[in-house]
Amino acid sequence: MKGALHVLRNSRPVPVVRNTRSLTVRSERYRSTWFNPLSKFQKKFEPTSTTTDVIIEEPTSIQTGNEKDSPILRQRLLINDLKHYLKTDIPGTLQQKILSEKLLQICKSEIDFTDMQTIPMINKVFLKLYKLNGKKVHGVLELDDILNLFEKSTLTVGSGNRTNGRYVPEYLAIISKHLLLQQEVVPSKYYVYVVALGSSVANTGLCHSLQLLFNNKELKLSPEFTTNLIKYQQYYNKLDLQTFEDIISTVKKYKRYEIIDEGLVNDLVKYVESLYDTVPIVHEYKNLDKNINRVRSVLEEMIDLSIKANINIEGKLNLAKICHEIESVSSIQMEQNERIDSQTILKWINDQTDDQNLIFEQVRRTIFKQDLGNESLAEMLLISTNKLLPLGNILIEYIQADDVKFSPELRFQASLLGLESKGSESEIYDQVEFKVKEILDNSEVEIDPSLLYTKTIQAIVLTGKVAPRGYFTQKLMELFRSYSVDQPLYSFKYRLDRAILDGNYISAVNIFDDSLESFTQWLSDSDPMIRRSLNSLIVLLCYKMDNIEDIFPIFTKIKQQMVNCQCDISAINAMSYKMLQTQFVGDTIEFLKRELPDIKKDDTIKLPIDGVVGQQYLELFKTLHTFVLTYTGEETYETNWVLYGEIHKYFHVPSEYYLPAMKFFCQHDRLNAALIIFRQMIRLSELHGKHNHLPPSRDIYVYLLQEFGNKLYEEGVEEVHERLKMDLNLPKQDILLQNTILNAYSNLQDISRAKDVFLAMSTTPKQVGGINEDTIQIMIKTYTYSDIVYVRKFWNNLSQYGIIPNYGIYKQYLIAHVYHGLPEDAILLTEEMKDYDLEVSSDLLLGMYNYSLEEKDQQKISEWAEKKYPEQWTEVKNSGYLKAAGKYQPETSLLVEGK
Repeated sequence: MKGALHVLRNSRPVPVVRNTRSLTVRSERYRSTWFNPLSKFQKKFEPTSTTTDVIIEEPTSIQTGNEKDSPILRQRLLINDLKHYLKTDIPGTLQQKILSEKLLQICKSEIDFTDMQTIPMINKVFLKLYKLNGKKVHGVLELDDILNLFEKSTLTVGSGNRTNGRYVPEYLAIISKHLLLQQEVVPSKYYVYVVALGSSVANTGLCHSLQLLFNNKELKLSPEFTTNLIKYQQYYNKLDLQTFEDIISTVKKYKRYEIIDEGLVNDLVKYVESLYDTVPIVHEYKNLDKNINRVRSVLEEMIDLSIKANINIEGKLNLAKICHEIESVSSIQMEQNERIDSQTILKWINDQTDDQNLIFEQVRRTIFKQDLGNESLAEMLLISTNKLLPLGNILIEYIQADDVKFSPELRFQASLLGLESKGSESEIYDQVEFKVKEILDNSEVEIDPSLLYTKTIQAIVLTGKVAPRGYFTQKLMELFRSYSVDQPLYSFKYRLDRAILDGNYISAVNIFDDSLESFTQWLSDSDPMIRRSLNSLIVLLCYKMDNIEDIFPIFTKIKQQMVNCQCDISAINAMSYKMLQTQFVGDTIEFLKRELPDIKKDDTIKLPIDGVVGQQYLELFKTLHTFVLTYTGEETYETNWVLYGEIHKYFHVPSEYYLPAMKFFCQHDRLNAALIIFRQMIRLSELHGKHNHLPPSRDIYVYLLQEFGNKLYEEGVEEVHERLKMDLNLPKQDILLQNTILNAYSNLQDISRAKDVFLAMSTTPKQVGGINEDTIQIMIKTYTYSDIVYVRKFWNNLSQYGIIPNYGIYKQYLIAHVYHGLPEDAILLTEEMKDYDLEVSSDLLLGMYNYSLEEKDQQKISEWAEKKYPEQWTEVKNSGYLKAAGKYQPETSLLVEGK
């Protein structure tokens, strides 16, 4: 096929437009008879002496054998025609008619839109017609033909074969806009194409495109729209959890509940069920569609929407069922009064007072359907509606009354739920004992005794009728043991869940120990519900017990039952907090290595810390990070540094957390640690890109240069400065940042580097954001390290920089003199301060005294100040800041703070 196309491309004749006296229209393939050239052209063109008429010669092609019937050849000829009439210099009305007819042929024929030339050519033709039609879509073609063209083109572009989401032809954007704005009703599938097309361009999911659609409040949409949208996404393998999230969030934002029905619920339920064909892993961070907490969040959002939207009872109950199942394995701990969950739907059904009998009948019809989900749905409703009246009683009656569609175990459980729960445990047990013996002694009923045991515990203990470990459970165990039935795993689980729900950690631990004494194997690696119970027990221990050393032995026993299974994030959070509270840092690090995924240093994907998925991981991150910045248990702060490194193994640290860490290590004289963090920021930004890791911010550069310069960390200053030169993310003109660089080199007494920086800065005058008074003060300090001659020369040339000395500059100038043993000159210079509207202050006197290196110079300053400025000098003496004369210490900055 490739060879055939190559031949066609290279053998295609070039269409021509030429002048001739003949009025004949020639074509080797067909002869056109739909216009009279003379009548069309005589108003447009005046014949010249060499030209009397114009003729259009259609493109020709070589045909041999059956090639004329080839779809490929027909398509090439049609494309050639379009090229020809786009270039032909003919009147606009005629060109519009010809191009419209050719474009109509494309709409109605079986053209291969995936061909590389087809869509670009259609784009050119449509835009030409659009322009000739006064930039109106209506009139280019009939609406049905435009829709046909739009559908074929969008399905090609949307498949990703041509554009891969990076390019959408302009004509499709024009048609999309036309469909969004027009009032004429079109089938919903075309709006699906608009949304899908928009999402492929924006690359931000469907949310943006849906908002554009819903902005037209007059646009009438139905549930058929969302049904078709899901089918479209599914067909092109684009259906994911984000699709449902975008639909739900946009519908809620615009309150377009009319487009939602049980169809969307069923699609969501089917999609969630398809995710878990295998047991979900504990820390699902790579494929977030399978993350239990994210799935739970989407289901609960749908539950909230289902209350407002036109979703029937069956859809609501199916949604409640799957949400209940996901909640039973989720690690999210939510406050009871903030919850939107499976109970929300059941409470809504129970609270309906209008047509209550009709609603309850719809519930009955849903659970009485002959399908595989019937029994599990009924069981979930039984347990979940235990305290919801009258719905709970109605369900009990429904299930007990049907001895065909429901198992005897479920009907037995319904009868137990119907028992009065106001009596003592002894009275309740007597009723249960009678019912158990009645059914187990009935040889006509085939029943699983072990399952019956579990159903009994679930109905009586889990629902809170009796204590999870007491008289009832002991007597029940003895009763079933008389029938040679041991305690099933789930009987322990339900009792444990009840104790955890009650916050009774002593009872919970005793139940767990009872299970071990009964040689029960907690199948946590194959049953996520069992896994959830064990993790919840760990969390309860951490909340209720103070001493981590008391928790460890129990935790060890629990972990022995979690073979090949890590703790979930809720248990990790609880244990990590408890261990760090007791400063067991080494144990915490080892614990994290065992219980978190093994993530490589440079992995692009790490544990999430944003959104619902990252909510609990963010809690762990903050626990670890807060400890790093607050632990002061050792002088070297090596423990802080090691734990900080562990954080980076598991998380992509958000940019806003870097500067606090740098400040902590700088404040505790771990300057190299701060520099390593700086390098890490740069490395991650270059490795993963700005969308995941921002490069160092301006504040970070300023802080590090200040700290490194003040503490004379030469390597740090030079490395940060060199990186700053290459950083294109910061504005070129930033006088604060430039002054910080200058001051850092000044503190290092690297006069040559400081001068180079200053010369580069001086090319930009103060008026346009260049050097300012702070720059001058720093340079006076810099020259002070060298010689007073340089200081004076620089002072005398200040006018060329457009700078008038302020208080800070003048103070620095005086300090330069006393530092070089010239107190008399400094005293004389104070007399000139009035020329700049400046006055001698106590702060100035303090600086002149403290920076005098000789005792005799300090004496001169003291005598002069005592005589000339007695009030200010008295204030200085009483301040307690006076320092005795001594040789200059290199680590002491000459730049006086507080101008």
